[in-house]
Amino acid sequence: MVNRLHERQATVVGFLCAVLLSLSPGGGLGSSFASTFGQLTPSPTRIGFGDVPVGSTSAQAVALTNSGTADVTITGATVTGAGFSFSGLQLPITLAPGSTTSFKAVFDPNKVGTTEGKVSLTSNARNSTVTVLLAGAGTNLQLSASPGTVNFGNVTVGSSSVQTVTLTNTGSGSVTVSQANVTGTGFSVSGLAMPLTLAAGHSTSFNAVFSPTTTGNANGNISVLSNATNSPASVALSGSGVTLQLSASPASLSIAQGSQATSTITTTVSGFSSSISLSASGAPTGTTVSFNPSTITPPGSGNSTMTVTVGSSTAVGTYSITVSASGGGVQQSATVSLTVTAPPTFTLSASPTSLSVVQGNQGTSTITTTVSGGFNNPVSLSASGAPTGTTVSFNPVTIAAPGSGNSTMTVTVGSSTAVGTYSITVSASGGGVQQTAIVTLTVTNTTPTISYVQGNYSSPQMDQSTVSVTFTAAQVGGDLNVVVVGWFDITAVVNTVTDDSGNTYALAVGPTTINSSTWPISQSIYYAKNIATAAAGANSVTVTFSTAAAYPDIRILEYSGADPNNPVDITAASNGNSSMTGSGSGTTTNVTDLIFGANTVDTDTTGPGSGFTQRLLTSPDGDIAQDEMVEATGSYSATAPLGASGPWVMQMVAFRTPVTESGSFTLSASPASLSIDQGSQGTSTITTAINGGFNSSISLSASGAPTGTTVSFNPSSIAAPGAGTSTMTVAVEASTAAGTYSITVTGNGGGVQQSATVTLTVINSSGGGTQTLSLTPTSLSFGNTTIGDYGQLPVLVQNTGTGSVTISSATVTGTGYTLSNLSLPETLTAGQSTSFTVTFTPTGPGASNGTASLTSNAINSPSVESLSGTGIYSHSVNLTWIASNSPGVLGYNVYRGTISGGPYVEITSSPVSGTSYTDSTVSAGGTYYYVAAAVTQSGDSGYSDQATAQVPSP
Repeated sequence: MVNRLHERQATVVGFLCAVLLSLSPGGGLGSSFASTFGQLTPSPTRIGFGDVPVGSTSAQAVALTNSGTADVTITGATVTGAGFSFSGLQLPITLAPGSTTSFKAVFDPNKVGTTEGKVSLTSNARNSTVTVLLAGAGTNLQLSASPGTVNFGNVTVGSSSVQTVTLTNTGSGSVTVSQANVTGTGFSVSGLAMPLTLAAGHSTSFNAVFSPTTTGNANGNISVLSNATNSPASVALSGSGVTLQLSASPASLSIAQGSQATSTITTTVSGFSSSISLSASGAPTGTTVSFNPSTITPPGSGNSTMTVTVGSSTAVGTYSITVSASGGGVQQSATVSLTVTAPPTFTLSASPTSLSVVQGNQGTSTITTTVSGGFNNPVSLSASGAPTGTTVSFNPVTIAAPGSGNSTMTVTVGSSTAVGTYSITVSASGGGVQQTAIVTLTVTNTTPTISYVQGNYSSPQMDQSTVSVTFTAAQVGGDLNVVVVGWFDITAVVNTVTDDSGNTYALAVGPTTINSSTWPISQSIYYAKNIATAAAGANSVTVTFSTAAAYPDIRILEYSGADPNNPVDITAASNGNSSMTGSGSGTTTNVTDLIFGANTVDTDTTGPGSGFTQRLLTSPDGDIAQDEMVEATGSYSATAPLGASGPWVMQMVAFRTPVTESGSFTLSASPASLSIDQGSQGTSTITTAINGGFNSSISLSASGAPTGTTVSFNPSSIAAPGAGTSTMTVAVEASTAAGTYSITVTGNGGGVQQSATVTLTVINSSGGGTQTLSLTPTSLSFGNTTIGDYGQLPVLVQNTGTGSVTISSATVTGTGYTLSNLSLPETLTAGQSTSFTVTFTPTGPGASNGTASLTSNAINSPSVESLSGTGIYSHSVNLTWIASNSPGVLGYNVYRGTISGGPYVEITSSPVSGTSYTDSTVSAGGTYYYVAAAVTQSGDSGYSDQATAQVPSP
């Protein structure tokens, strides 16, 4: 029984040992073709031999692969260009699908100078002639090393000394450095990555390093090998290993303010004789350090008493004092930890440190006391500096012993308090200690505004993974920081946005991208609310990316007057390729918003958009940051013109002013669209809903009605507190032109204004009919689509009017999108429909947005379809094996591992009946190891030989 099992397993392993792999890197899996053809693919298609010395030869391999589905026979090969030839290709030769052969391209220059040529291959493939371009340069090679002698002097045993050596190509062609051999104990080189190629006249530097392990003199040599005619280039080395040991006892000191303490400093030398001088650095302000003696006499071994005197003004804390010993060209250091203690005390803080309160309302701040040094007393709180009509109270007014705790400070602003900014001083007293903190109070009226304070930017003209920008003026606590991050690729992502003041940044909108053929663009907007106070130049914002971002453009801005708790109202973002940038629109929910807009462009921005104020315009990138303060809710967007058409990203953030307890209301219309014949009328119900204690009557009005149309409300005013309904009647006269119009309904009351839009379609009643065209659906999303593949979706086009509609043209925008199955011009009678197909064929990774537009004589022309999709790479591994000759084989199981030799995991859910299997669950850049096993009535056979698959990246 044992012998039979052994024989069966040996037979199965024998038939499975040849596991063949073919990779499908471009997402071709699942594609089907109407016919077969041969496709000859050379790799590489361009060979640069670089610099080759005259009289020598350089050869590079070229692989020829039949990437088609039929046999390819290569019948001819020719080469052009002085000094170029090829070898290893016996013609004719036939390649089966997926097969590869190779040959060598050879460059043998006989003179100095650049030469170009090519190898041309002819075959019966669909691409009957393929070409491999050749280029090279004949050179005269010389390499020098400077300096030729390096003396490191005394170097401490266990440490290293580094000196720079420069290699210069003094010849006419490129020199390739292949080795740097070092002799002599303790000598080495660093910073010389080999092989290294230097163009004529170019230089590079590396480090000669001496790291002695014992005391005494040492000599050595660096021999740099290259293809230069004067190779090797040599550098003589010398140095001496010495020891200087330094210690402090004790290594830590705890000293009260106004006192002093000592530590014994000990030096021990070996291998040299010299006086050793002592010094110290790192002592805090108000603290002095002295040595007795300050110099250890030759040979340098001895003791000195270090005295640390702490002044009464030295701040409490822990410091590192560095003690340095120098002599004989050698330096050593040791660290003494100094802890400065203080008498019992407490600290006082407020959060937030600034309040913005509307007249007749109140705000709060948390007052916190923290004790230290054994302080144990109650702490009483008081305030001064409040403006007339404003009161300040604390709950509790006294923080019980030991004195640590919180109290809620309530600031009640009277309706008569003057608008302005005030400093309220909060005082805390207890145990003979008094501390103060400042809370800034801003009193506003019922129409607060957000104001620009300052801004700065940085636009390094190179790839950067970290960019910092500084607020040059002082920053006021409670303000809003806005950070615009733009960069010219879609690969890097923002990892963090931080600043020196510890403010927390949140993402407001983004990243918004466009994968342009010239420059791909990405942009995001971040913000930090209720910021901390900072002195002028003390706060820098730092943006870090996941990898070096292309040409980042970082803009930082500070605003005052924004809601410190929830400043973001709405956002919008868009991209395009034109001479005008636009964010798209969004409808605000707060009456007083700051509309902030910023773009990143491939060309340049010529100035702010209509109604906006330019705050920053970066140079040389030409990217803008702008804003506009509005005083009514509605639909807003940010625009800015460009000097020339090009790709762009524009984003908008509406920042709200502080939400007060005076309340607000919302406005809505039902239905939000009306279709009315000429000479007729229609109605819509206008509804108001109040919130936050709003209590006021609301008057209604309308604008935007076409000529000959009147709009009335019943009632025309919603009585206080403001919640209710009104019937809006739209009367269309016979003279009103047919078409579609936007009527804006506006409600005003209690200092708040809100609006809603009602779409009015006027229908021609003269018998000619109304032409309207609809697209179903109104947007198409292709989701993730494999690069090299495509996706198709249909769009239904229907005449929803009463007259004939003629479609005259169709256009499509967006990378990778095309239209088909639409024969133009085409006329649709009332109720008739047609369709067309949108195809998405991504050419690269990332999101792509676009539109499909139909132009017609319909009143709603053009009819626009929104398009979106994302290109992705897809990979698979195709496995094949030779069928087993053993009886009773039920199928085959396939196993996969990520480590050569296993362990392996079964990836087939059930035995495969054939002799092939496709693994579509692999990742780009991964390496996988496969084995197979035959399945019989007795179970799986042993594993086959292992096969390896390297998946391309991406």
